[in-house]
Amino acid sequence: MLDWADDVAELADALDIDRFGVVGTSSGGPYALACAVKLPARVSGVGLASTVVPLDEVAPALEDLEEKERELVRLARHDPIQAVKAVAEGGGWLLESPEMFLDFPRPEPEQKMLADTEVRAMYLEAIREAVRPGLDGYGWDEVVERNPWGLSLAEVKAEVYLWHGDQDPYIPRSHVEVMASRIADCQTTFYADEAHGLIVTRWREILATVTP
Repeated sequence: MLDWADDVAELADALDIDRFGVVGTSSGGPYALACAVKLPARVSGVGLASTVVPLDEVAPALEDLEEKERELVRLARHDPIQAVKAVAEGGGWLLESPEMFLDFPRPEPEQKMLADTEVRAMYLEAIREAVRPGLDGYGWDEVVERNPWGLSLAEVKAEVYLWHGDQDPYIPRSHVEVMASRIADCQTTFYADEAHGLIVTRWREILATVTP
């Protein structure tokens, strides 16, 4: 995961940007933290929105997994190639019917968000582009996330701003609270009326906070 920061540094160099803020949402959260750890002199602040948590540092996260998800974690750690195949096989429907992802049962805040035709079109375009080369990349992302991240939360010295919705169906608030407590400088904001998609509904606030 730390290798991601090398790519970000190269991009920033090409754009002649010395210092910058980084934002990660959902599975992108750990990559934003990786930038803070690997590029401490360049990252001015980190924004985490609806972020996943490290299974090895937030013990309840691993304990609370359903058995099927625990099995994927075990497979990802002991036979990653087979785990990638399992994820790709399970997500085959994304190639043929990506719009199904948007029709899953969701909390009311996300139903409302996806009722906006522009937002729905944006998500659908993103899903189609993500799976256009196939599902191996998606599979490897899932495997890397379920393995140790290669960094500890204690290593993060940058200012971290964390936003989370109490109605998030994927990541419990209690897990996020434990994660935040292990980051030296972490300011948290919890919303009672938001779910996993708050990166969209609260984007202006997030951007204004993290922009140097």
